[in-house]
Amino acid sequence: MNEKSTKFLLIINAFLLLALLFILVSKEPVYVSSQTNSTTPSSGSSFESVELGDNLIAIIHSDYNTLRYGEIVVLEYDTDLNTFSEINDYDIFSAE
Repeated sequence: MNEKSTKFLLIINAFLLLALLFILVSKEPVYVSSQTNSTTPSSGSSFESVELGDNLIAIIHSDYNTLRYGEIVVLEYDTDLNTFSEINDYDIFSAE
């Protein structure tokens, strides 16, 4: 009687083990990252550009961690020379 119950328990354990292995193999892998997610999206650049009109753009330095944060530069495009020339610059934090 003892041998039959031992064989029966071994067979049940083998089926349970095979079922568990099948479940583990068939599931999608779970990827764990140790990096923390940033709460603010990063655009990858430290400035933004705005078109003000024909051949006129403004560049705003928007990276908070630089010395040029808040500086606005207005550029005009010269179609004859294919270059930009600075018209004006302004620091929004200056006391002027």
